[in-house]
Amino acid sequence: MNTYSDSYVDTMSSNNDFSHEFSITPNVQYREGDACAVMDVIAPMRLERLGGTAPLVIFVQGSGWTTPNRMYAVGRLERLVERGFVVATVNHRDSENGSHPFPGYLMDVKAAVRFLRAHAQEFYIDAQRVGVWGTSSGGNTALLLAMTGDDPHYNDGSCAQMSDAVDYCVACFPPSDIYGVLSGERTRVNEGLRACESSVVGAMPTDAWENLSHDVQQRAWDMSPYRISRADGTYPPILLLHGDADDVVDYDESVQLHTKLLSQKHDCRLIRVLGGEHEGNFWSVQLTDAICRYISYHAHQ
Repeated sequence: MNTYSDSYVDTMSSNNDFSHEFSITPNVQYREGDACAVMDVIAPMRLERLGGTAPLVIFVQGSGWTTPNRMYAVGRLERLVERGFVVATVNHRDSENGSHPFPGYLMDVKAAVRFLRAHAQEFYIDAQRVGVWGTSSGGNTALLLAMTGDDPHYNDGSCAQMSDAVDYCVACFPPSDIYGVLSGERTRVNEGLRACESSVVGAMPTDAWENLSHDVQQRAWDMSPYRISRADGTYPPILLLHGDADDVVDYDESVQLHTKLLSQKHDCRLIRVLGGEHEGNFWSVQLTDAICRYISYHAHQ
């Protein structure tokens, strides 16, 4: 009878530093009593097992200001977690058909930032190093978050004493001139985008601009980063990325925002993705790496 021997067993070292392993905490409620106020928090497993803290990235997936698919970009988000970041992918109110007009979605994401700062120890977060990344309507949210840090008008009272300001902003193909689209100042407009933007300001796509109330027109202005940027504003570094073949959000929106921010002496970069669509072929390993490098640089300043 043959005796089983370890000589026939392959061996492998254990992963004592938990490298490339993640922990996911789903459906974290960031505002009490609100079923839509949830997020998923993805973190390096080493934090839970070995201790320590890490910088936080708030991520907002594009959704036309409806309900974001929080798992849509999880592959790209894991690239950040591998670099040592905690990432929170955040849900917000659905603005379809004007049900929750601006600033509902912005107030939600700000509430999530404040909640995570208030619970930084629980999620192994360095509360002094917080940035935001968003795509499409989430890019609009990211820009507004960056440009309205700690503005009391957008504080819903949850974790009210915490800051909702961020240290940097990454916005991919963001709608940045809702006012220009709806007022008719912008002429190259995707009709689907116009319909989404009408809903989020509380109007109908068929409503004529001149028939909209002052309050509705003001919402369009206030949710337009291009319109609200000021020379005396205090904004963190901003990275814009936009494909020049985007047939949903006109590439020129990012060009004009970039030009204006630079003219006002703000720190802003624009990456033009040649032939890049809205999502789709916009993404590449090189582009995601560029975003991760930008975030890593500014998170450690």
